[in-house]
Amino acid sequence: MLIIKKIKYLIFICSLLVVLRVSAYNKLYPQYSYSIITKIITSILIDDNFKNHFKLAPNTVSSELFKNYLKNLDPNRLYFTKKNIDFLKNSIKTSLYEEIEEGNTEFAFRAYNLFIRKVKKRTEFAKNLLKQKFNFNTDESYNFDRSEVSWAKNEKVLDKIWRKKIKNELLTFQLMDKIAKENQSLQSKPMTETAKDKKSKSKESKNKTRNKKKVDNKSIGKNRTPKQRIIKRLDSYLNYLEKNKPIKILEIYLNSFTHIYDPHSSYMSPHTEENFNIQMKLSFVGIGAYLSDDNGYIKIERIIPGGPADKSDNLHAGDRIIGVGDKKSRIINVIDMPISDVVTKIRGKKGTPVYLNILPAEEGIHGIPRTIKIIRGIVKLKDAEAHDQIIEKETEKGEKLKIGIINIPSFYYDFKAASDNKKNLKCSTSDVKKIIKKLKKKNIDGLIIDLRANGGGSLKDAIDLTGLFVKKGPIVQIKNHNNEIHIERDKDEECIYEGPLLVLVSKLSASAAEIFAGAMKDYNRAVIVGDKSTHGKGTVQTVFALDRLVKPFNFLDCKLGAIKLTNAMFYRINGSSTQLKGVIPDITFNSFTNSLNIGEKELDHALPWDYIAPVPHKDYKVIKPYIKLLNMKSQNRRKNDKDFQKLNKLLDMYEKLKNRKEVSLNRHKRIEKYKKEKKLLSSQKKILKSTISQKNAKEKSVDDMLSDDLLLRESVNIMSDYISILRNGKNKKIVKKN
Repeated sequence: MLIIKKIKYLIFICSLLVVLRVSAYNKLYPQYSYSIITKIITSILIDDNFKNHFKLAPNTVSSELFKNYLKNLDPNRLYFTKKNIDFLKNSIKTSLYEEIEEGNTEFAFRAYNLFIRKVKKRTEFAKNLLKQKFNFNTDESYNFDRSEVSWAKNEKVLDKIWRKKIKNELLTFQLMDKIAKENQSLQSKPMTETAKDKKSKSKESKNKTRNKKKVDNKSIGKNRTPKQRIIKRLDSYLNYLEKNKPIKILEIYLNSFTHIYDPHSSYMSPHTEENFNIQMKLSFVGIGAYLSDDNGYIKIERIIPGGPADKSDNLHAGDRIIGVGDKKSRIINVIDMPISDVVTKIRGKKGTPVYLNILPAEEGIHGIPRTIKIIRGIVKLKDAEAHDQIIEKETEKGEKLKIGIINIPSFYYDFKAASDNKKNLKCSTSDVKKIIKKLKKKNIDGLIIDLRANGGGSLKDAIDLTGLFVKKGPIVQIKNHNNEIHIERDKDEECIYEGPLLVLVSKLSASAAEIFAGAMKDYNRAVIVGDKSTHGKGTVQTVFALDRLVKPFNFLDCKLGAIKLTNAMFYRINGSSTQLKGVIPDITFNSFTNSLNIGEKELDHALPWDYIAPVPHKDYKVIKPYIKLLNMKSQNRRKNDKDFQKLNKLLDMYEKLKNRKEVSLNRHKRIEKYKKEKKLLSSQKKILKSTISQKNAKEKSVDDMLSDDLLLRESVNIMSDYISILRNGKNKKIVKKN
């Protein structure tokens, strides 16, 4: 096998080049195995003989690697100066492309050691600043997003930036203390008789609020001043950097390289690979959330249905985690910390609490942080299984309709049971099939499939689920790195449900969920409604364990980790990839998730949208004639709906908050602005939340569910319109009259 021969040659060459170093005080150097790891990874990505990545190597590898690595070290450009950058550029003898191809990673450690020195210097500078008094009555502002600005010219310029940075942190902690004291004051006030009555009626809600306030107060730290907390944060970050092992620096550097190809390809060190394998087995203990890096901030991309965060309902997509701690240790700052390290800190023993300092998404990145508590637990399959509701709806003409709703949080499939040839194995398709049979016995008039929280899962199950609504035919196309195209088909003639169908999606609907929604649209089988587009992840990843590649040669006794790389892409049967663009609904809504900076297109180096030849397939022709009319009716209804009017105003405000990159350092202006925005956000919070798929919908009454879920309510209205149109005749006169 060519790849084995190539690796054997690489190991031989690397073994001749190994030079043992004695590490200098507080400096890190590459170890002997790193050259082998690097050469294997670059060969897999670059070498034409056995490259496996979907994308060809770009011509700008050297410059992109340099930029990516420094961004990973100093994303907000708060430590390096232009002089430092020039020094690092001049220290490269040939090019980073040539160096990494040869297995040379010395640049990574040279830059990291310099970064440590810079962090130490800035930590001492900040501590000296905190000995001084700050004037919070002057009119100045701080630019907290420096990811796209030029590097500071020199240390004096950085001094000015850091003075504002520390002043902003000090003011933020002071505001946190002020808000906590106000909450305590409100909590200690004597309640009126009416308030007591309300408490007795909503005891569970009050307890939840009280527990949340306790966490907020605890996070402040009774014996720590704002200055002491800033010092603790600075020391924690420096301590974290100094404790990093050489393999962590290699991982950061190689990921800076693999991310040039696409954001989902990465090198996993042995520790990261172990965590990845645990997660794939669904046996890890944590909070149940997908994280991403957003210029040094850890952002929540998606909450896993049925997980601890999902059940707690106090962590949502778009929130940013800035600190992590448990009951015994204090919360430490995780800004600029790699995701793998943050995940390690969040995980812990089942049943134990983890405390997170978060910036809520609705308040923007400049908002006042708050602390939440989540009890660690395991994501259980049964908690994420499909569930249903029936809603009775009266049409404009007084007809009473029964509309079934099936919420599918993920596409799950028990592969182990399948490999063991077990009957009645657990999967979303079999569960949905049972639900549909039950709903048909209750004579439903239409069916809504809710995929708003569905981040994907089993491709096989997405294909099988599609087959419940269409007769056999192509479902999705897959093109690999060799440009070979494979068509996945539904081979079953059975179509279990042929009635009116609507699919509800959001920007959180990803991967397999997009394949299902895309197939429903291509077959012209269902009305697709939701955000302006789905997530847009149309790529396929595979994992190579490096240990297995070198094991036959019995050369190394250490673990090497693994590489995860993108080697294929999904395409709809109409030829369009789901990559980047996702699936565009027939009818779109304004929503909170739609406004969040999440989705494939928000990631650096995301692969571009692509198109291949379509596959012949049946057109059910049950949707197209009515989309224009259904859209018009929905728009008119939303235009006159007070809840949608409030939502639009709130989203306009959120867009302004989201795009703001500066905050005032004037205490009075900062407090007044916070109060004004908080008042509006608090008054409209229910409306904002009502655009997100309701987590505990199966436990709510139908009236409460529709009241709490604005977009589902409108989807029911659209389905009602659709059923009425079909019943009143499938002719063009209806469309012309409107």
